[in-house]
Parts: sequence; structure tokens; C-alpha cells
Amino acid sequence: MMNPAYGIEVFYLRLDSKAPIEYYDNTVEFAEFDVASNYVMVGGNRYLAVHPKVEPYGGLQIGMGIFNVENPETGKSGSATKFAWGLKAGVNIWASERIAIKLQGGLLSAVQSVGGGLYFGTGGAGAGVSGLFDLLPVDPGWCVVFSLGGR
Repeated sequence: MMNPAYGIEVFYLRLDSKAPIEYYDNTVEFAEFDVASNYVMVGGNRYLAVHPKVEPYGGLQIGMGIFNVENPETGKSGSATKFAWGLKAGVNIWASERIAIKLQGGLLSAVQSVGGGLYFGTGGAGAGVSGLFDLLPVDPGWCVVFSLGGR
């Protein structure tokens, strides 16, 4: 905590899953790929003092998403590292000065592509930037919080 209203966090999340894929490799093949998504983020949180026992908060995160995929049948794999950002909101419900229940929901997004262009003509000049993002809702849940320094 930088002060009672602002905090900084370092965040790591790993999601492992299976993806049933139909692909072409001289013939039509089917396999269940192993997919690993890793997010390494740094962010800031803003806490609101609405009640001594209830502490809502919201935050922004930036970092990177590291994605790995492997076909266990062929041993072929691939990976990509992308810029990522996230949003979250939640509430700490304090049972005592040092222990709370945290209820939180969040959203992470990895930037797939970014492009831009300049144009000019008889009607004038301009510039444009566009991007493609994948949104992945994550982290709906709860946990127990232990405050080491008190509140």
C-alpha cells in the first residue's frame, strides 16, 4: 500500500486448458491441444473507505500474456508473447484488523494486433490507428486476505 487509498500489485495468473482442434496435415486430423496462458502483470488499485469493515476497490493492470500451445500427438508446439491489460473490481470484507474475505471479478485482454495509417488527398489529410483485442474474463472468485502491517 502506498497510502490507505492506493496500492501497487504484481500479478501472475496461469490458465491451463485443452482445445479440441480439427486441422489439416495431408489429411484431416483431430487432436486435443494443450493450451497454457500465462499473464504477468503490474497494476494499481484504488480503495474506497466507505465503511470500516467494507472496502470496495478497482484497478488497472498492464503487462504481458505468454501463450503456449502443443499438439501432444505430434509433439509440435508454438508460443507467442503479447502486450496485455486488465481491469478488476472487488470488495474486501474485514473480519478483523488483519483478516478479510476478498470478493473480486476481473477481465484480461491480450493485444492481437495493432495497425495504423496516414492518408492524404484532395479532401484533406488524416491518420488512423486500430487494434484487435481478445477479452478473457477471469478471476471471478474469493480468497482470504492477511494484512501483515495492519490497516
